Amino acid sequence: MSKLDEFKSIMGEIIDLGYSRALLEWDAQVNMARGGAEDRGNLVGTLVGIMVEKMTSEKTARALEEAEKEVAGLDDDNNDVRIVRTARRDYDRITKVPGDWLANFARLTSVSQNAWEVAKEKSDFGHFKPLLKQIVEKRREYANFFAPFEH
Repeated sequence: MSKLDEFKSIMGEIIDLGYSRALLEWDAQVNMARGGAEDRGNLVGTLVGIMVEKMTSEKTARALEEAEKEVAGLDDDNNDVRIVRTARRDYDRITKVPGDWLANFARLTSVSQNAWEVAKEKSDFGHFKPLLKQIVEKRREYANFFAPFEH
């Protein structure tokens, strides 16, 4: 197995975890009973924590470096070059944000989705407002992980 194939295998597992998260979030929106939002949020948060741990591991970092060496010199339109370049961008971004912050934000947004649906149904913004305030505060924190920034 080439270093690039090894890297793709690692990334495949991380992508599968991301798809699992998306499935859980979809299910929360269309099938889950309202009382399950907190438990589902915890599950999504745990899954995000595992994804971040895998993405930021030494094994992934080494595999990414080796894959970059393997695709060096290939045409920019090559799919493998694009995969590696995108993974590098994602890796560089995710390593600037603490994993527990990402897991907690995933929990918050998962629970908030359900609260927003209840608030919308009842025409009661006050039900959702505290969570929206937390989301905005968390997004500001997130931006600060990338300071100094140009825009």
